[in-house]
Amino acid sequence: MAYVVKDRVKVTSTTTGTGSFTLGAAVAGFQDFSVLTPAWNISTSVYSGISFSVAGQEINPRGLFFKPDGLKMYVIGIAGDDVNEFDLSTAWLISSASFVQNFSVATQTTSPEAVFFKPDGLKMYVAGADNIINEYNLSSAWNISTASYLQNFSVSAQGTGTTGVFFKPDGSKMYVCNDGGDEVNEYDLSSAWDVSTASYLQTIAVSSAINPADLFFKPDGSKMYLCGNDGISEYSLSVAWSVSTAVYLQNFSVASQESNPQALFFKPSGGEMYVVGTTNDAVYEYNLGDVQTYYAITDATDFEVGIGTVTDGGGSLSRTTVFESSNSDALVNFAAGTKTVFVTFPAENTLGTVPTADNSSVGTDLVAWLNLKKQLDAGVVNGVPYANNSTSGIVSTYSLVYTTTTTACRGGVLAPNGDIHFVPYNANRGQKVSATGVVSTYSLVYTVASAYTGGVLAPNGDIHFVPYAANRGQKISASGVVSTYSLIYTNTDAYAGGVLASNGDIHFVPFAAAVGQKVSASGVVSTYSLVYSAGSYFGGVLAPNGDIQFVPNSTNRGQKISAAGVVSTYSLVLTAKSYNGGVLAPNGDIHFICSSSAAIGQKISLAGVVSTYSLVYTAGNYLGGVLAPNGDIHFISNGANRGQKISVTGVVSTYSLEYIGNPYAGGVLAPNGDIHFVPTNAVVGQKISTNVRQKVGYALSPFFNKL
Repeated sequence: MAYVVKDRVKVTSTTTGTGSFTLGAAVAGFQDFSVLTPAWNISTSVYSGISFSVAGQEINPRGLFFKPDGLKMYVIGIAGDDVNEFDLSTAWLISSASFVQNFSVATQTTSPEAVFFKPDGLKMYVAGADNIINEYNLSSAWNISTASYLQNFSVSAQGTGTTGVFFKPDGSKMYVCNDGGDEVNEYDLSSAWDVSTASYLQTIAVSSAINPADLFFKPDGSKMYLCGNDGISEYSLSVAWSVSTAVYLQNFSVASQESNPQALFFKPSGGEMYVVGTTNDAVYEYNLGDVQTYYAITDATDFEVGIGTVTDGGGSLSRTTVFESSNSDALVNFAAGTKTVFVTFPAENTLGTVPTADNSSVGTDLVAWLNLKKQLDAGVVNGVPYANNSTSGIVSTYSLVYTTTTTACRGGVLAPNGDIHFVPYNANRGQKVSATGVVSTYSLVYTVASAYTGGVLAPNGDIHFVPYAANRGQKISASGVVSTYSLIYTNTDAYAGGVLASNGDIHFVPFAAAVGQKVSASGVVSTYSLVYSAGSYFGGVLAPNGDIQFVPNSTNRGQKISAAGVVSTYSLVLTAKSYNGGVLAPNGDIHFICSSSAAIGQKISLAGVVSTYSLVYTAGNYLGGVLAPNGDIHFISNGANRGQKISVTGVVSTYSLEYIGNPYAGGVLAPNGDIHFVPTNAVVGQKISTNVRQKVGYALSPFFNKL
């Protein structure tokens, strides 16, 4: 499928009319808008045109802080040696700020450089160029007039010229930057928020060109930002909150607004950045969170498809360009009530390529895709009549580089570049077929009999092989680097198949394993308890609600794990019947793929209703299934001498194969719409083509819901 599913989000909105849509929470099983906006990426920063002068209170501002709800702003400086408090009548809108009061810190320091507050507003910290961190208690949260000095902590042993201070959200760590050594120092606090318990841990030196004046961390500790001579510098931390792992990423200049920036602050969503400096004695606002997107809006009667902009944190969607709609391709005046909204980010990377009837192609441009769809609907492409079923259902074979008759591979995965990787079971070589049909092999790091069954594409592009008898995890990166990693639980016949969860974790499906096992997006392997471990499961499917369903292979209970990690079981209609793999149908049903011992099809609906259906061919075995672009589910032959499929409307039918026996285990849908069968005992590859017209319509349908 050409559509980039990982970038799909879906929310509901009740906004009416033709203007911007206020977006609600994400529907279960879909990503939230906010995780897809380019927040925390300073390269996307744009000056909003909004600023606020603090010259009336401080003509040499050095520090900046906001209350977490954006309704208060604090500025500290060395001209007044005080903290200035402002109220914002509109949260985070600095132009709505009004001065309230100030609090002198001159008794503790005559060169205050930074101010920081505990998240509940009951503690305030002031860093001075004298290398002292001063701690204050506030008897009334966020009201600086109630501040009283408590204690201090000297950081002079680590460096001079202290310019900034920052605390981890739980108060267990403190970070101090200085321009004497151009460095950031990290401290542990044995008692949270108590600076007297601080102990030095480690340092990272930064470029002298930065000359750090202030620092800020992303709330999860994965990024650090420094304010200095050259603007704002962004760092990535491979280990959260550990400055020794910080790596420089990029810089953003604010010189057009402020040539001597002294402090920075981010809105909690990471979609707004604020900078104050001494050249103009003003606070400036920068926007990081707006992003162009393709969108589709639907309700019970109307639809609209176009390009729009999702604002900071996913709060609203503005509709700027309409491609198609139920209102003659113009803006729809939506009636009151809930609408469904699909988007994909970014707009220029939404869709892949698809062949047209005349062997030309359509690239990533959505307009071209829509034009192609309209032509296909009309039965004419570039003026040439186009037969609806001209390329449908053609079965063909192709040569392999590596062959064996001892169960070489089990399962396959489509890589981001269009290559199809066959997962090694007994094979001692990796094998893949490219989008252009070139078959090649590559070396593995770890080989053993019955090693892996099934594979999963991780969010970073790595393909993970699921351990069956292997005692090591193995993966191949998008650049072709093969590597292994340690597992917690290993056993013979442990796991068969894997599923990518909505949070990025890869779950291995328990076959003979007594526990569930998963590997996170950051590579952390962990296990979890199962409710039912007396039977086996073969393959799994991610349901639209975020549940991962394990496919029953030799068990009398269905089993699943929710997005929240709750494992539960449910009754099956047919028990002690073997199914090998599962497929999510367009209507939300999950179909279990029948083996030779299961003469009846079985499925579970989105609402949890389990039902069965008759098959046409029951004399052979199938292992794995693939959803075709037209909505048909194809069962992959593993001993059957007929191909078998079930349509969207529930019609079961069969088709002839060129190569039969016990040859294939699993299948993969290629970018051009062909379904490739994964060779296990076969000496040739086999595939079945699908219809281009149906392919385009279906590839768009999950996103363009009404087209």
